[in-house]
Amino acid sequence: MCLIKLNFVFAICFSSMFACELEAPTRRAIAPDYGLPSLRFEEAGEAAGKEVAEEGGEEAGEAAGEEANYGTEWPNLKGLWQIEHVTTMRSELPVIMEEVETKIQATMLAELTQDQNELWLHHKICDVHMSNTPAYNQTIIPDLFIESLPIKTRKAHLSMLESPNSMEVDKFELIVDYWHDLRSISLDNPQQDPLPSDASDPRIFDQDQDGKPGLTAHLIGFPEGAVSLIQKSSDEWRAQISTIENQSSINEISGSITWQEEQQIIEASNDVLLIEVRRWVPEESELHYFEMKRIDDFVCPPRREIARPQSK
Repeated sequence: MCLIKLNFVFAICFSSMFACELEAPTRRAIAPDYGLPSLRFEEAGEAAGKEVAEEGGEEAGEAAGEEANYGTEWPNLKGLWQIEHVTTMRSELPVIMEEVETKIQATMLAELTQDQNELWLHHKICDVHMSNTPAYNQTIIPDLFIESLPIKTRKAHLSMLESPNSMEVDKFELIVDYWHDLRSISLDNPQQDPLPSDASDPRIFDQDQDGKPGLTAHLIGFPEGAVSLIQKSSDEWRAQISTIENQSSINEISGSITWQEEQQIIEASNDVLLIEVRRWVPEESELHYFEMKRIDDFVCPPRREIARPQSK
């Protein structure tokens, strides 16, 4: 746990992107272009067959190649999905020093493309809703904030799990690979570089293009005001999937999220929002999860209504 200059209500952590693809300014870190696999599944099968053939003869090589190509029937995850991404942050409310729990729910749209057990998740953020317990204040994420988060791509893969209890049920694990996400900041090494605190730092840029450095968010309740902030986060998703014989595709997936997040408030309209506070990710795994459901159209649902905070 550490002390950083930010307010607990800005634990806006959602797995999204490695860096924004806006044309300007030029940034050092950009989203990797994963493209398609460099070694296609059929080529992998041929390579496996060739290796065995050199050791055990032509028939053995053909069998190995066929097994590599067709030995596993992977679940079909291709298509359009809506994802609810839920994480939780705890912190101490400044001045009154009371512990507060912040639930961050991000709604995403995603298109999954797939080549056997390799997947690519192309997704965008539709909404971020935050709720605090106790609810002394509420964070308002402006439309400009959400609209500035572009569609990005991250890699995922499937692995097969042992299923000793039934020969008719196959079990798999979906892993959305670990990565870093930067918002309104450019870093040479996102994993190690600390976030700057000076608004004049050239690595900070105006991502939502509202004339202020960083991204702008608003608070109502206590404390109240507007802040300009930068963020970096990292995460990994994991979910188990079961298929039965003749099942063509999966329609719902749920799993766990492992994540961390850092944030720096660059400017604030209320000095209380610049007070250093203690904040941390709780260890309870059930507080960090995602749920995916198939959808027909790549259209964001309406944003959630914002509830008024309680008074202290």
